Amino acid sequence: MEIFLITIKLPEPQINGTMSVEQVIHDKRSLRHYTNLPLSLVDVSQLMWVAQGIKDKNTNYRTASSGSHIFSLEVYILIGKNGVSINNTNKLEEGLYHYNIFNHSLEQLTNKDSRQKLAKTSDSTTLGGKCTSRYYNNWKSSIRIK
Repeated sequence: MEIFLITIKLPEPQINGTMSVEQVIHDKRSLRHYTNLPLSLVDVSQLMWVAQGIKDKNTNYRTASSGSHIFSLEVYILIGKNGVSINNTNKLEEGLYHYNIFNHSLEQLTNKDSRQKLAKTSDSTTLGGKCTSRYYNNWKSSIRIK
């Protein structure tokens, strides 16, 4: 049994956007200009849901596909001081959070800002990221991923 420092219920994701998929693809650009402004909890909610959220609670189908329906990816977000704004006066506490897909919430695993430590282990950028995947060995596949 895992023990979480806190659990934050996320706002419901928006599924009706204002732009077509074609327009999004057309307008897509990679930008390298960052700001110190915090994300909103609504933004984080949308990012988590798009990355690995459940789009049909009856079937547990997710927003991201997975070969053989394994869904081996877990989504985490590392939040620095004042990194996520809950409302005009409250901020989400810094730390590492796990996205719980089944109740659309964040589970706080640590309350430390580890962004610099993560940047050192990735590629020396100020904003670093790592991807982790759980692999469940079952009858569907005999490949082992490490």
